[in-house]
Amino acid sequence: MDLELRHLKIVRAVAEAGSVSKAATMLGLAQPALTAQLKRIERVLGGALFDRDHTGAHPTALGELVLTRARVLLPAARQLQEEAARFANSPGTEQRFRLGATNSPILGGLVDRLAAADPPAAVSTYTSWSAEELAGMVLRGRLDYALVGVCGESRPPAADSLIWRTVAVDAVCVLVSDDHPWPASPRPAWNDSATRTGRSPPATAASPTASPPPAPEPASPPAPSTKPT
Repeated sequence: MDLELRHLKIVRAVAEAGSVSKAATMLGLAQPALTAQLKRIERVLGGALFDRDHTGAHPTALGELVLTRARVLLPAARQLQEEAARFANSPGTEQRFRLGATNSPILGGLVDRLAAADPPAAVSTYTSWSAEELAGMVLRGRLDYALVGVCGESRPPAADSLIWRTVAVDAVCVLVSDDHPWPASPRPAWNDSATRTGRSPPATAASPTASPPPAPEPASPPAPSTKPT
């Protein structure tokens, strides 16, 4: 038996209900049937997912691992189903934005602005710690835009192959305690990190006719305090 999304739903239901009997009621199943299904899932995964006693069902270490993945996969699968249905029912002219980003608060704001500016548009996101990976995905047509950060005069990845535009500049600050020797010493140089957005040129863009997403309003870098804490 292969692991399926419905199996992850069972594991999540047992964890949320705190017992197999309550989970069976939530899922509309008979308790013996759910118990048998849970045992089959545990055999596939190689160990017990719950410790069960008179107080209920409590996730084991393996159960916690499975639950962590389930809480990511199940919403993602639901979102995929909704986007696929919306795409299949669209007349074929629906705007689409596929955004990739390193860890940045700008991404959330950009998605909100796109949703407000073009509610019917399909917006999907992909995050990665690697700016090089995101740039490569834009070049291969798997992403339309990428948001990455670079420090100082560093060049963004694939700078000769992608069009990059600075959308915000953030101050890099250091937090130290009150008794740290830095406040009494000459202030260190403060470097700025530029967050940039890139899209592939028409020859390599997945959607070359799509207009660039509206950039968030640049924020003024905060002035470092005279006594960082």
